[in-house]
Amino acid sequence: MVRNNNLNSVILTNPDNNFNPYDAASPLPVTLSGGGGGGDATAALQTAGNSSLSSMDGKIVACDTGSISGTVAVSAVSGDVAITAAALPLPSGAASASNQATGNGSLASIATAVGGTLFVKQNEVLNEGSYANAANNASIANGAYSSVISIANINVCSIFYEDSSTSSFDALKIEVSPDGTNYFDYGIELYPSQEGAVRKAVQTNLHVEGLTHMRLKNSSASDTYANVYGTIVGSP
Repeated sequence: MVRNNNLNSVILTNPDNNFNPYDAASPLPVTLSGGGGGGDATAALQTAGNSSLSSMDGKIVACDTGSISGTVAVSAVSGDVAITAAALPLPSGAASASNQATGNGSLASIATAVGGTLFVKQNEVLNEGSYANAANNASIANGAYSSVISIANINVCSIFYEDSSTSSFDALKIEVSPDGTNYFDYGIELYPSQEGAVRKAVQTNLHVEGLTHMRLKNSSASDTYANVYGTIVGSP
């Protein structure tokens, strides 16, 4: 027969104390083995760890609330690092709001000064061309041309002409070109008039905007013009 008894408690007794239960006055002797190898936790080490954790917690809170100061080194970070700063130091020579305000003031003064009618005085006019550039004591046969003159930088030009063919009463045509290849009659002819031993003709204020070249053509059916001096000049 097997008898089962339910064990509700176990009382450890001290054989050295008449088998009375162990108590505070007579504690149960315990012998520990293992451990103690230098890696055991201690209250002193736990206090040091808690201090480090408290310091880390303070720094994390400072970062979260934006109150961190000083220099923060960021390394071994993959990708972009987003930051928010109330102000950043400017490099040497960089523009600043104060300098911008000064520049804006100057610009406003300029705008006020030129806000009305601007009068421009040009002390010197740029001249293009030179004396006898179209013909320099040359002979131009009937139907022939003077030298070709570039008028690409001229908007308004003048022509001065002279020859010694006083027996001729024929004229010269003015031909112009937009490209130096194709020429057209300008629509105005030079009719030299005799002045002593020569004939002279002058034509001024010719508008040649958009044209690049000009030449003079002897429009006589038979006369050759001798000792010809042709000058084409102008300004932009």
